[in-house]
This record gives sequence, C-alpha cells and structure tokens, in this order.
Amino acid sequence: WTADAAQWSPKGGWWGFSDSPVVWDDKVFLNITDKGLALDLATGKILWSGTEAVPSYTTLLPLPEGNPVTASPALVIQTCRGLNVVAPDTGQSLLAGTPADWMATVSNNNGVSPKVYGRDLIVMHGSRGLSRISRQADGTWVEKWVCADLIYDKGNWFTFNRQVIHGRYVYAIAGNAKEQDTRLACVDLESGTQLWSKPEVFGNLLLAGDTLMLVTQDGDVAWGSLEGQEYLETFRQKVVNGGKGGDQDGPYWSHPVLHGGHLYLRSNKGKLTCFRVE
Repeated sequence: WTADAAQWSPKGGWWGFSDSPVVWDDKVFLNITDKGLALDLATGKILWSGTEAVPSYTTLLPLPEGNPVTASPALVIQTCRGLNVVAPDTGQSLLAGTPADWMATVSNNNGVSPKVYGRDLIVMHGSRGLSRISRQADGTWVEKWVCADLIYDKGNWFTFNRQVIHGRYVYAIAGNAKEQDTRLACVDLESGTQLWSKPEVFGNLLLAGDTLMLVTQDGDVAWGSLEGQEYLETFRQKVVNGGKGGDQDGPYWSHPVLHGGHLYLRSNKGKLTCFRVE
C-alpha cells in the first residue's frame, strides 16, 4: 500500500515533514498534523489524525504501557508550533496545562525528538532552549525549568542535532553557527543550569556506555569518557571530507548510527560511509 500526506501539507514550513515513521504494534505513526497521523500497518488506512497542518521535523516518541511519564501508552509529538501527548489508539490529547508562551512560540527548526528523564520529558525548542516538562498528579503539565543557554542562534537554525543524557546531565551542541560560536555544553537536569561549555564544531552526539562520541559537520570523529559532569576526550580524527564547497562531501548533519561496532555516517550530498570501531 501507499499513503499520501499532501492533504496536510503545511504552509510556511521550510521542509514540510522530515520525521521517520514509527511502527508500533499494528499501527504506523507519523509526525504529520498537530496531533500526528496513525495508519493501519496492514492496509495503510487512516485511523486518526489531527486537524491542523503544521511543519514538523522530529520523530515521535512512543511511551509504552507502564512508562514513568504517563503510565498509560502515549505518543509524544513535537512540531515547530508546540508539543502534544496523545493516546495511540484514538489520538486523544493527554496534554493539558503546558505554559502558554511555550506553545505560542513558533520555531523554524524544532528537529530534536523529546527524551524521558525520570518521570518528566526533556524537550528542545529552537526559540526557548532546553525545557523539562513534568506531569502533575492532577494530570496537568508544568515546565519545571528552561535553559536558554542552549538556544542555538537568533534564526533558530541548527536545532536538529542529537543530545545525550548521561546520569543527571545532558550534553548538547549549542551556540551560534552563523557566527562560528558553537560549543559543547553540559546542563544539570535537576536544576536546568549550564555547568560548563567549551568551543566545538557543530555536529551530533552519540552515547556508548560511559563514552560520549561526537561527529562534527566537517567530518571529525571524537570520543571520550564521562565522569560525573566532566567529558575527558581521548580520541579525535578527521575521517571523512566534510564541509561545504569544492570537492567536499557537504556537511555531515544527518544523525550518525553506531551499531554492532560499526559507525555509519551520511553527508548532506548522500555519501554513506561505514567504519569499524575498535
């Protein structure tokens, strides 16, 4: 079967839809509309959808039965215009009480999927920074804190690189790429305080056990150990011809994948390279 999302094509969005489908039980979920889109896995039939056409770039976060955030099964959906949590069977919204200014602040590029920390959600918003959103006993949601140090730049670009959570800390690439002022930062998830930052080329992060791995847009691969809040780099090497112009591969913005001892890198021009990590 095939399915067409043209009827929900958003106006004013730079890239329309650019998430990955999520297959869960007998359904396929996509980040299309303000509340998502559910298709029957066997037939492609539309089971439910939201009503508002909005640009969306993050992959949905499925929360199974018994999860610490909602207890019941849920889907976390972040678009460029807001956040929603819905029941996977019906699409009914389970989110109420999120701060109005968070929902009203439109971002050009909210491309980072939400994460779970304890019983809360960690969300990256291009115009607001990093937020911790908590569901209260009465079913309402509140923003515990927001860390504006992780706003990427004035144009809300580059809010699509992966962050990692290790213990009570989150590590992310932040700063202003247009002004060549990007940095690796560490934020305390309990307080929302940025603990430190150091200059770094824009890229994506991976976590392998207690090892933090960085792949820069220019083609460098680096890694080091995480001890408490500290990152101690032990390796760095340029492995691919990243960057723009000439015979370069283009920047490496796609999320790298580490699987079975192999690192997969894809450039913006579509060059896919696999390395064995020893």
